[in-house]
Amino acid sequence: MARRLYRLHLLTSALRVAGDAIESVALPWSLLQSTGSLLSIGGFVLFTHLPWVLLPPVLGLTLDRTTKKVRLAFLSYFFRLFWPLR
Repeated sequence: MARRLYRLHLLTSALRVAGDAIESVALPWSLLQSTGSLLSIGGFVLFTHLPWVLLPPVLGLTLDRTTKKVRLAFLSYFFRLFWPLR
């Protein structure tokens, strides 16, 4: 049973990574097709990656100053909220 669950987890993880890779190409390509502007793709990439650049330092400082229970609760809610997006 554990081996079967591991294989299912491995399969779904591989499908998620493949889907993310396809999405990372398809969205800018679709944007280029609809607007024809490289500047719009640059803005798209900037605003999709900006939270991953700005949030970790702020969240790291915040989590370092809290107790462990609050930290774990915050992290679990954060991952539940944002993990499926990327």
